[in-house]
Amino acid sequence: MTRDSFMQQLEDKLKGELDLTSVREHVQYYNSYIDDEINNGKSEVEVLESLGDPWAIAKSIIQAQGISNGFSGATVVDEHGDEYTSNQGRRTSGIRFHNFGISGWKILFFCMAIFFVIVLAIVIFARIVIAFAPVIIIGIIILLALRYFGNR
Repeated sequence: MTRDSFMQQLEDKLKGELDLTSVREHVQYYNSYIDDEINNGKSEVEVLESLGDPWAIAKSIIQAQGISNGFSGATVVDEHGDEYTSNQGRRTSGIRFHNFGISGWKILFFCMAIFFVIVLAIVIFARIVIAFAPVIIIGIIILLALRYFGNR
């Protein structure tokens, strides 16, 4: 892949998702990055290979942009093909919104998994304490007895 094709693919993917100012900033950043790496002694091919797929880069930029803008609405498409978002509550015919964030179900599942792990850890700790309680109590009694009778 050449630098021109890399930059074109990156720009094409970003154009449909971000405003033109953001697209220009990101394209400029990667252009400068490639220049810097070439000035540091790497070949253009090495730099482009280290960057990876421009489509994947664009997707991560779009996702980060969506998170930084605080957008978390889900896209709903009705029977006429009109789209609207749940957080705005209005129809936006022909405008496509993307939600790359974590859905409510994933958050709920993650919280339940953490809760399960915490409860499991408490149960295991309690069972260990219960299992060793007689030994600990007898040990404490022996230590107290040795201390009491050892001083006489």
